Amino acid sequence: DSAANNSSEKSTATTAAASRETLFDTNQVAEVRSYFKKRWQPPRGLSQPLQYSLPVGVDGALEQILPLGTAARDYVDRAGIPHIGQPFVSPSRNGQNVKIRAVFKPNGQVQTFPETD
Repeated sequence: DSAANNSSEKSTATTAAASRETLFDTNQVAEVRSYFKKRWQPPRGLSQPLQYSLPVGVDGALEQILPLGTAARDYVDRAGIPHIGQPFVSPSRNGQNVKIRAVFKPNGQVQTFPETD
């Protein structure tokens, strides 16, 4: 019986994380997630998530790639991140730059969310 309780707790936590992930989404955050979900193939032997801070300009072009940690730096060319200056997502509706955190997990999942300074 405790195993059944445990799995329902786990699915509730997963659902909460998923709704939190979409709750604060802007179009750009959702577009970045969709972009990477199609491209992310975890390298063999990757054991930890790779995290990047991705500032995106008003025009939707990637302004910088900021790897967070050594593994992220080592695998930056494997994450499928577009080149700096390349149009990446739709232009900002509110005329502001956005900074997006992208988390690439070894199991193939991708999470994205807005970063606040």
